[in-house]
Amino acid sequence: GTIGAAQASRSPNDGYTITMGGMTSHIIAPAVYAKLTYDPVTDFSQIGRIGTAGVVVVSSLDFPAKDLKELIANSKKQDKPLQYGTWGHGSTGHLCGEVLVQKAGAKLDHIPFKASSDLVTGLLGGHIRLGVLDMGTASPLVKAGKIRALGICGSRSPSMPEVGTYPDQGIDFRSELSWMMLAPAGVPAPIITKLTTALRDTLADKAIADRLLDLGVQPAYLPPDELRKLMREDIAIWKKVAETANVKPE
Repeated sequence: GTIGAAQASRSPNDGYTITMGGMTSHIIAPAVYAKLTYDPVTDFSQIGRIGTAGVVVVSSLDFPAKDLKELIANSKKQDKPLQYGTWGHGSTGHLCGEVLVQKAGAKLDHIPFKASSDLVTGLLGGHIRLGVLDMGTASPLVKAGKIRALGICGSRSPSMPEVGTYPDQGIDFRSELSWMMLAPAGVPAPIITKLTTALRDTLADKAIADRLLDLGVQPAYLPPDELRKLMREDIAIWKKVAETANVKPE
């Protein structure tokens, strides 16, 4: 995502180039990479937040835990750390796993896969028993009874109303995982206002909201000023997680 974000930051600020900012490109990357070719906050004009989309800690059906509390307790009984897979080193999933280590004392060892699809193959094939998946990938597999959801890193989701978040399960970590709409820095205020209004009105459309929910995104509009503040706060939160775990680019 950083390549697209960098290109967008250098595009003309006439309002005709916008970008989808996600956790990886605008929150996690600045927390992990010492140097980026763009500033995720100041090199962009914030249009508004689209919604939130937590990631899901999952397990194979034969893993002896029904939730995060049982997972953490199980890990502490093991001689060696339990392995958990994600879609990559330094990913949101990776850092959500590290939160369980730092905040709950879980004994976990990260195994990066090339993509979420490879991790799913590993889980279904019995090659790994724990993982962290994005909501859109995890939800249909959980509903089909192929894997089990243990907890959500982020806010509660209508896609999995029965699954508790980290705080719900006694883990003191609160951060909503956001999707946002951005433009290059310096877009004139009247254009930003027009785009912001269009985004807000679009998210109020039930058909659009329902489609986002199908994709694992909970519509949750925020205006530019509030989004900008949230981005700064989230970058600081995740930077601390990355630094504590010594997560650096490979």
